[in-house]
Parts: sequence; C-alpha cells; structure tokens
Amino acid sequence: MEHLWKELIDCGIKSVGTPEKEKAEELLFQEFKKISPDAYKFEFTFEGWGSNEPSWLKMTSPEETELQTYLFLGSGNGRFKGELKYIGYNIVWNMYYWDRYAVYDNNKIVAYISGRPSGRLISQTLVEGNSELPHFIVDECNNRRIKELLEKNIKVTVEGEARTYTKADMRGCDLVLPLKAEKPQAGKIIICAHYDTMYNTKGAFDNGSGAVIITEIAKILSKKPLRKDIDFILMDGEECRLEGAKAYAKTVDPEQIDYLINVDGAGRGDVMELWCGYEKFERELIEYLDNDATFATKIYKNPPPPGSDHVPFYEKGINCVELTVNDQDLLHMPEDDYQPAVLENMKRLLPVVLKVIDMH
Repeated sequence: MEHLWKELIDCGIKSVGTPEKEKAEELLFQEFKKISPDAYKFEFTFEGWGSNEPSWLKMTSPEETELQTYLFLGSGNGRFKGELKYIGYNIVWNMYYWDRYAVYDNNKIVAYISGRPSGRLISQTLVEGNSELPHFIVDECNNRRIKELLEKNIKVTVEGEARTYTKADMRGCDLVLPLKAEKPQAGKIIICAHYDTMYNTKGAFDNGSGAVIITEIAKILSKKPLRKDIDFILMDGEECRLEGAKAYAKTVDPEQIDYLINVDGAGRGDVMELWCGYEKFERELIEYLDNDATFATKIYKNPPPPGSDHVPFYEKGINCVELTVNDQDLLHMPEDDYQPAVLENMKRLLPVVLKVIDMH
C-alpha cells in the first residue's frame, strides 16, 4: 500500500487536465489491469479550468499590503482594481459560509473576494461553474482585517490579477474495474474514490489515500469469491465540480445498484465520519457497525453532505455512504504530502471499508 501511495504522491499536483493528472491516471490504470484485464477507461469531456501562473492580490488603501490568497477553482481571468464592498456570503459546496466581498470599479463588479471566517488559507471550488470574473480567497486573519475596516466605514481598495484559463472540451477519465460474482445476488455495489487533486497540492490525504485504499481492496477481493458484482471506480474531476462522478452516474441504472461506497480521505485523528443516506440504509449501517471499534468515534451525517463523488448517485436515489477521516489541517493545502499518520489511518480504514462491502 505504501509503495503505490508514494508513487501516486510523486506524480505531483494532479489537477484536471494536467500532465501530472494523466501520469497518475496511467499509474493507477496499470494497477487495475494487473488485477483484472477487464479494467477500462471511461472517458468524458467537460468545461475544464486551470491556473499555471501565480496570481496576486493586494490592498492599496487605507494601507498597502500584499494579501496571501488562492483562487477559487473556476475563477475567471484578468487584472482589476477597485473598491471593496461586503455583499453577504459565498456558500462553499452548500456547506460553509464564507464572507463575500465585491470589487467595484465605476459602479461595476469586476471581481470577488471570499474570506474564511475561521482557519488558514485553502483553495476551494466554485460549484456553479467557471466564472467570467476573478474569484479570490483570503484567510481568517485578512478577512477579519477587511471586515473591521469596512465596519468602521473606512474605504478599502484592492488590486489584483487572476491568471487562469478554461477549456470547453477538457478530457477526463474515470478508471473502472468490474469484479464479477460467479452467481451474483441482486444489486451491484459501487466503490469509488477520486484521484485528482486541487491545483495547489499533491493531495496525499485528499485523495491519494482513498484511491490507494480501494485499489488495495480490489486486489484483495479479486482473489475471493464474491456474493455480488462490484465496480471499483477511480474518479477524475472530483475537485472540479464532481465532473467524473456526474459523467459516470448518467450511465447507471439505480435499480441495478444496491449501494455505493465513497472513500474520500484517510486523514489523521481518531474520528471516522460516515456521510450516509438514505435514512433506512443509514440506520442499517449504524446498527451493523455499532460494535466496530476501529476508530474511537464514529459520526454519521444524514443527509450526506455535498462536495464529493457520492452526490450524483445519491441524487438518482441510490443508497450511499462516504467514509472519511476528515483532516481540515491538510485539506487543499500544500502540506498535504506524505505523512506517516495518514498511512496508518489508511491501514485502519481499509478493513472498515471491507466490512461495509460485506454488509449485504
């Protein structure tokens, strides 16, 4: 497990449409092909996005200072300057409320800045899609400073430049490994994890850990008799609005699926989260795992929050569970690199996933 994980990390930053992502795709596909010659690539196209040059943002009054920043994935391109006004909230992935500011130039909005109410600077995604205007992110400290100035009716001006590009027909590729039972019971199981990353991180935790876990599970189960057919899917484009999961879910007949397992991050710590739905399935899962003590704490979330690859399947009426050991101190950060504690939790999470596969 560790060797493959290191190889995947060494592919680099695996943002959609990049050579590094394609290198990871080929690495993982060859692993799937070793397990079964039935593995195949599910290719699709989508409106892609990228940023291959540094962007910048600074406050120009009442003081001149550089602002540490990331772009939203989906930010528009271009240079701008103007006055900052508070306009409300950016609801990131329909979960997190970030303060939102508009940059006005001659009474026109020319850019947006979103500030985290708490926490360090991270990258995130514009869920609505690619924007024609720049969208910047600032951390809690800079957000607090901006709010304090505006609340005192002090004029705040900023200047910046977003260097991004879009591609109407960017190629994406999900990797699919079907394992067949000799006499399958009704209802296939799908187990998935994404292998792409945000544009600023190698994504060892998010989600190299999940991709390697399900690859290892495929190796294990390929050598055992199965009661049900299982499709293992390594999703592309999760960080880019779940594009790979959306594309694949269109091909799935909900009547043929028992449930879906999504593994999205084996971070540090001793709290396992299970984002689960629908309620009857969640209740069964709670009872089934009641005596499992692999992690000190289990937290169930229903309905399953948005923001990961289970969503397009859940929206089609398919029972699903995402398993994660959440690690907000690594999520979408450059520090998300090889960590022994993450590797240990990968080893702990793997048997829990196997147990959930064996539930029916």
